[in-house]
Amino acid sequence: KHLRYTGWIKTEGIANGYAGLWWRVDSQGKNKISGFDNMSGRGPSGTTPWKKYSIEMDIDTAIQNINFGVLMPGNGKAWFDDLQIELDGTVYEQIAPVPFVPTEAQQNWLKENVISFNTAEPTGDNSDLEKLKAVIGNARIVSLGEGTHGTSEFFKMKHRITKFLAEEMGFTVFAIEANMPEARKVNEYILTGKGDPKKALAGLYFWTWNTQEVLDMIEWMRQFNASGKGRIEFRGFDMQTPTVAMDNVRGFIEKAEPSYSDSLNQIFSKMKEYNAELMKTQSRSGILYEPVYNLANQVFVHLQNHRTDYLKIIPEVEVDFAIQDSRVILQSAQMFIQGKATRDQSMAENVEW
Repeated sequence: KHLRYTGWIKTEGIANGYAGLWWRVDSQGKNKISGFDNMSGRGPSGTTPWKKYSIEMDIDTAIQNINFGVLMPGNGKAWFDDLQIELDGTVYEQIAPVPFVPTEAQQNWLKENVISFNTAEPTGDNSDLEKLKAVIGNARIVSLGEGTHGTSEFFKMKHRITKFLAEEMGFTVFAIEANMPEARKVNEYILTGKGDPKKALAGLYFWTWNTQEVLDMIEWMRQFNASGKGRIEFRGFDMQTPTVAMDNVRGFIEKAEPSYSDSLNQIFSKMKEYNAELMKTQSRSGILYEPVYNLANQVFVHLQNHRTDYLKIIPEVEVDFAIQDSRVILQSAQMFIQGKATRDQSMAENVEW
């Protein structure tokens, strides 16, 4: 079918980016993209009045998945209105959703099992959370989910439960789906007070974490550590962006093995060149990522093989962080290659590490 996706966009002061519509078509799972357009290179930036924009493409009816929306990478403001989808010239009308009505048995189950709480605010009385102790028992990991990204109350409640777990049950680590090397800057502030927490938080890339609610939790963590009442750390376990990991490995090698620096810089330069070309093609084909993976694997294997030599002159924790950073670089390439570790597998490995 022929798609025409339209919408009106107005912008104000957008710098280092643009506003746009976006549409992605997956033919065989999320890594097999058969159609993609995010208006890169033609979306409005700066300050512009309302104007109608469109995305058009032909879509195979056998595709498995469609994702679409609006976006605004960069700084500034954008407004979107009157979004419309046409298929073969016919406007697509959203059918009315069928409301879910729970049965009496389901309602009774909820009444018996739900633990209600009085507030999402991470202050004051924790008596309404006491029942969590029995639910958690002696578990060492508590998973905190969210129904949507960025909703204030969800993260306030995460803050509140984390505070309860640290103060009442002795938990010591908060780990989040954020890039692993970048999160160390946040952790350094929490443990020592060094650095700018706002800058460190912004350095995690995800807008979902760059909010006042997350900053409030970070500030509480710092206060908790400074109080002497306990210790809590902030860790990331994601691996999608290799930039900081590369800088860390480069800095480590300059100290631990200067003779390898030139080779390392050449490898990283080639990886950046490959990645730049892949961004131009807007393709995430696993075959195209093989050269990036092979280069990253060279570095990872080299650091692993020389660990014993590094330990003679560098503290163990610094050596192992450098090797882990090289693993993150490798993970960021392999998640696009079928048969290699997926992002979820890599994040699980990083949690275990």
